Amino acid sequence: MTHRSSSVTDWERFSKNINSFESGKLVQHFGVSLYSPEEAMEFLDNEFVDIIQIPTNILDKRLIENGFFERAVENNKTIFIRSVFLQGLLLLNESELENGKMKWVKEHLQFYYNFLRKHDLLPQYFTLKAIRQRFPELILVSGVETQSQLLDNLELLKAPDLKQSILNEWWSNLPDLPNKLLDPSKWST
Repeated sequence: MTHRSSSVTDWERFSKNINSFESGKLVQHFGVSLYSPEEAMEFLDNEFVDIIQIPTNILDKRLIENGFFERAVENNKTIFIRSVFLQGLLLLNESELENGKMKWVKEHLQFYYNFLRKHDLLPQYFTLKAIRQRFPELILVSGVETQSQLLDNLELLKAPDLKQSILNEWWSNLPDLPNKLLDPSKWST
């Protein structure tokens, strides 16, 4: 898997090399790790790319609205999704936001916190289950800092599913959020 697709200056030549590796049985699958919905759409038609890794989470509906996931299935791409917790932001409580450097996101996340309270949901459970249930065919990539976090995530994935009515309410009412919030590379520290 290549990261930073912008570092490859000649995709035609690069793709031919990957093809020769695959023909020689040195590589079974080739993929790209991308950062934006625009990049993801560009690689859907690349015949040499089998796997696309892209960040998405419960706040980000851009890949849903642009039809990325449906086209990925049509093009036989394997999709890995990362940053399900939006670099841990979705696991912070309101007071942690208020006291930290990310104070500016609180106004954008108020509906998220209100939704969690309304349905008596824990952030980690809701975030994992909502993504897993919305995209069951995708492969989740989740960073953890401890073994305990890994075990917690695995247990949550085995937990009972969210009610469909809760998922419908979430996805149908999810507002458009600024790219500055959805893309951690744009966060100022």
